[in-house]
Amino acid sequence: MIDQNSMYDSLYQLEIVKRNFVNEEVKEVEEDDEGGPHQVKKSQNFRNVSAEHNASVIPEHENMLIDEKIEHDKRDRRRKSKYEMIPSCNAQCLLSMGKNGYWEQDWKFAKEYGQFPLPWVIPAQGLVKDHEMKFQPDADAPFPWRTSWKWNDDKCQVSPMTHESLCHVLAELGIDRIAFYGDSLTELQYQSFVNMMGTENTRQTESATNRDVNDKIALVCPKFSSMKSAAVAELDENANITIPIFFRRPINEDAHKQEKAIYEIAEELHSFIHQSNQRMLGIFNIGAHYLEYDIYHDDIKNVLEAISALNRSQDLYFFRTTSPGHDQCQPRNPREFNWTKGARDVPFTSINELKLNTGKPLKWSWDKFQYYNQYTKEIIKTRQRSGNIPMIHVLDVYNMTALRHDGHRGGVDCLHYGTPGPIDWWNNLLISYLKELGMALQQTNSVNCSPW
Repeated sequence: MIDQNSMYDSLYQLEIVKRNFVNEEVKEVEEDDEGGPHQVKKSQNFRNVSAEHNASVIPEHENMLIDEKIEHDKRDRRRKSKYEMIPSCNAQCLLSMGKNGYWEQDWKFAKEYGQFPLPWVIPAQGLVKDHEMKFQPDADAPFPWRTSWKWNDDKCQVSPMTHESLCHVLAELGIDRIAFYGDSLTELQYQSFVNMMGTENTRQTESATNRDVNDKIALVCPKFSSMKSAAVAELDENANITIPIFFRRPINEDAHKQEKAIYEIAEELHSFIHQSNQRMLGIFNIGAHYLEYDIYHDDIKNVLEAISALNRSQDLYFFRTTSPGHDQCQPRNPREFNWTKGARDVPFTSINELKLNTGKPLKWSWDKFQYYNQYTKEIIKTRQRSGNIPMIHVLDVYNMTALRHDGHRGGVDCLHYGTPGPIDWWNNLLISYLKELGMALQQTNSVNCSPW
């Protein structure tokens, strides 16, 4: 384990980025009488260690580039701190959650937590409706195969997001609004988030921004005695709390063609954030379509400066890391695929199976995502410690999602996933992080804390 203080004093030591999953065969699991874990011949355990493998180690020239960019940024940011220093969370799981573990097939979990309640809050459209909704259960797959895999974290529990658990954590943290702002993968996370809650626990609301954006869905929660946001949140006829949920894309899918940084916080999101002084939960990402390092660097800086300009230290901001696609994902020919039966692919058991140095991964710069993610984490950490930005937490989905070559839409689209499916685990990871953060804030008696 790397000491956090020494890591800060010497940013980007090689071992912090030369991490890999190493296989450790674990005991086979047999199916129980109640539909429990399905047998997987070689379940694996994965741990982050230094290892020499092209797919998981950031090349030396990229490490040098990170060093250069971070040092240049530090020189540019040497001015009076804008935000007060915050205490350490002293919660190791906030740094390691979702990074070390393995996928295990569990049909009981798929039944209890893996399916969206019907009818969906956001109805299936396009290929989801034409392909994935045609699935028919059978003896060996009572639910879509991609929904049957449960993440087992080595040290930190990642729990499924339920309506009850979500409402409780939002109440404890005093959150009265939620915003998702990012790319098409962020849109999938947003859709997963509201569809996991179901129509019984959400309702349509009037647009808070009076714009043509997705902010007309609200989560409905009971008014807990500990609900810190009760004074300002909207109450329905049953005295329930309604928590608006916002989504918008800041950059279109042609971002890879851009010649300069273009990221900014839209007026609609600005209005949504400032409609209350109460705490907002915001999940940000800038997309999986950056081909050039410099443009990515500039847009990340734009994100941080835009969040800093909001002048809201009370909010909880998250930046979600970007997960890569998987070349030659199944089904190869979606038009002729038997969607009533569905796929039967098994997640990778090792990051070494992820191939990012040929074909489509190079075309779409999937091989650069580890660099982008690591650069983002370090510049957030550096600026937060200098007081230039408020605390921005990192929702690190890369490791757990990199193993999920299964569940993609297939054909030419090996980046996006079918729903419900792997993306749901980003929300499971989010609520698990919020629970851990809530306990840390109680112990530190602070509005926010730093996991570093």
